[in-house]
Amino acid sequence: MSLIFKIAVLAVACAVFSSLLRESRPEYVLPLQLCFVVIIVSFLISAASKRLGGLFDNAFSDILEKSYISVLLKGAVVSAACTVCASLCRESGNKALADTVELTGRIMIILFCVPLIESVVETALMYIK
Repeated sequence: MSLIFKIAVLAVACAVFSSLLRESRPEYVLPLQLCFVVIIVSFLISAASKRLGGLFDNAFSDILEKSYISVLLKGAVVSAACTVCASLCRESGNKALADTVELTGRIMIILFCVPLIESVVETALMYIK
């Protein structure tokens, strides 16, 4: 629970610094926000890696193939990265760029799922024959 408080304090600090900086030096607001996002994500990755270290290797090895879990994790990372990037682009006034980043993320997730779709089709064809 202490991680969420650290993240909340960092987010509030970023918001305060951004609003103070926006009046005098608006060109530094986006790099400042990007630095805070990197710091917050590094906290999150550190905490997640400690907790999820062996979970996927042990708990789901019998139920799911590792490739499915890999696709799931890649999709989650792409989704989170695109959401943060799009939010930063919107904050800087680049709505078109934000929409492009979101669309690119969606396409990347679909491309990650192609092996899963192929596997489902092969299984369905096997049962049809």
